[in-house]
Amino acid sequence: MRRIYILLGVLLGTALGLLGLSQAVVRTFSPQSTIFSLEFSPDGKLLATGQGNGTLFLWDWTTGQPVRVISETLGTVFALSFSADGKRLLTANGDGQIGAVWDVQTGRQLLNLEGHVGWVHSADYSPDGKFLVTGAEDKTVRVWDASDGKLLKILTGHRSTVFALAISPDSQIIASGGGDGEIRLWEAQTGALLGVLPVRVAAVFSLDFSPDGKLLASTSGDGVVRLWDVAERRLIASVAGHSHRTHAVRFSPDGKRLASGSMDWKVKLWEVPTLKELKIFTEHVEFVLAVGFSPDGRFLASGGGDFNVIVRELSD
Repeated sequence: MRRIYILLGVLLGTALGLLGLSQAVVRTFSPQSTIFSLEFSPDGKLLATGQGNGTLFLWDWTTGQPVRVISETLGTVFALSFSADGKRLLTANGDGQIGAVWDVQTGRQLLNLEGHVGWVHSADYSPDGKFLVTGAEDKTVRVWDASDGKLLKILTGHRSTVFALAISPDSQIIASGGGDGEIRLWEAQTGALLGVLPVRVAAVFSLDFSPDGKLLASTSGDGVVRLWDVAERRLIASVAGHSHRTHAVRFSPDGKRLASGSMDWKVKLWEVPTLKELKIFTEHVEFVLAVGFSPDGRFLASGGGDFNVIVRELSD
């Protein structure tokens, strides 16, 4: 039945596009497993996707053809993050209880980040390339040396699984979100707690800093998209944008738009900082777990439970 729905959804999206009734879907391709994470490479040439079956794909997204397939990962690839130079890729792996760093060119595993107890759900590469962060079911955030994988510090305070991580553009602040409904802000260099943003009502599933580092976006189990002022540690806007849990949020490269993906099968585009709804994309026929903008901001990719990656060209 799922495959029938997927086929109908793809055919409908194609038909609407041909009739000129919908934003163009420039590419749809299927890794044949649930897509839990995705990200464009810094140069925009590749799109990395992490699957529920433990496979990591590097795609030429303009053709929908895989450039490299890495199947040696251990368990669901819940999160992934490119290094700033695009040469390395960090993954958070579920069943294997590890983080791992891969060589993008060869697919070879370079680092094995062991130490968490329980599934690793979140990971991020620092923009300056000096450190990595991972978060897991053991309620901790772990900071690692990006060059050799040495554990630098363990950040404690969350009372549940750390589902979300983000690092500020200047690499000075680590943001973590958990099942306890809290967003914690940490000083990256010392590990000192800077503040706690109280979502409270629901687990925090996704975080992203704006390109200038002044705002932090969050999505959570209540379907609400929130914008926070990082310096003042306060909520500045929120919208009940989805009717179900919302697992993905990303700023556009210019910081003027925000994309979110949800268990309600929808991808939405928002104006920043008003959170005025700009567009709704309904091509997916199952839940959406990952969204991402191309580096030039022209394209928006999403993936989830229908096994499809959809890349759309956005209008101005």
